[in-house]
Amino acid sequence: MTVLTNEQRAFLEHHKIPLSWVFDAANLKKAEYQEAMRELDMLIAVGTSACKAAGHRMRTRAGHCAQCNPATLAFMRRNDAPGYVYIAAPANGAIVKVGSSQNPTQRMDTLNAFEYGGYRDWRLQFSEKCERAGNIEFNAHRMLSQYATPGIYRRGSVQVNCQELFACGLADAIAIVKAALAGQVADARNKSRADKDPPHTEKPAARPAPKASHAPQPRPMPRANTTSHTARVDPHVDSVPTPSPTKKRLQDHLWPLAMWVLPLVTFLCSEGKFGHKLTMAFVVLVVQFPISMVGLLVGATIFKSLRGLWR
Repeated sequence: MTVLTNEQRAFLEHHKIPLSWVFDAANLKKAEYQEAMRELDMLIAVGTSACKAAGHRMRTRAGHCAQCNPATLAFMRRNDAPGYVYIAAPANGAIVKVGSSQNPTQRMDTLNAFEYGGYRDWRLQFSEKCERAGNIEFNAHRMLSQYATPGIYRRGSVQVNCQELFACGLADAIAIVKAALAGQVADARNKSRADKDPPHTEKPAARPAPKASHAPQPRPMPRANTTSHTARVDPHVDSVPTPSPTKKRLQDHLWPLAMWVLPLVTFLCSEGKFGHKLTMAFVVLVVQFPISMVGLLVGATIFKSLRGLWR
């Protein structure tokens, strides 16, 4: 009879392996316990020879160390597989067995053939199909752990220990299994609700507004007028003072008149008859003045153009 160590119990607890999947292979050869595990649909054997890597004594049905490489074990997939959770009890009702199977009726024939737990009159008392049957069985075993009781059966000349028998009433066992089933339904509903509802994200708290300061604030500096209407000054050319508009207008109109008035006054003041001179001056003013004005305008235009090019 093999007693589970604390390390082995922690391994079974961590991976949610029900005790009904654990087979006591003490004093059995590899071929013997593998055949018995197939008939009883068990996946983990305890009390086997130690593995070479770490000395573990838990092996899978195929003979590999279960603790060294648990990620590849078949019970991982079986734990989430759909199936039946059942409750079996002998005719006297002294103990109950809680397990999971794809065919509970056929499992009763196997239990009676092996005289499991010392009884050969096992009867199916309760069964219900569900998702993740192995997980329901594991949770039910945890809730029934206070009622756990040892049991044995014989495999040929070898006595084998039973791990998942409970000394409790049938009504209590059915109520606990139904509670485990209800827990699975609640978990499924919560998961479905979580998938539908978007995750709630809290908005970051708004930063408080800065308090008003009563300290005197510095006066703002006057902004400089960036708009400039002055012409760009070439630093390589000497600046010349610009005459006022009135003075420039007088210069433009008086100097041509002075060019005609001064010779006319000089002509009138010269020797000779005054009337003859006045007549000649009138003729010059009437005939020559327009021609001279045109010439002056043309000359002024040419002068201004040359002056602009020179600048």
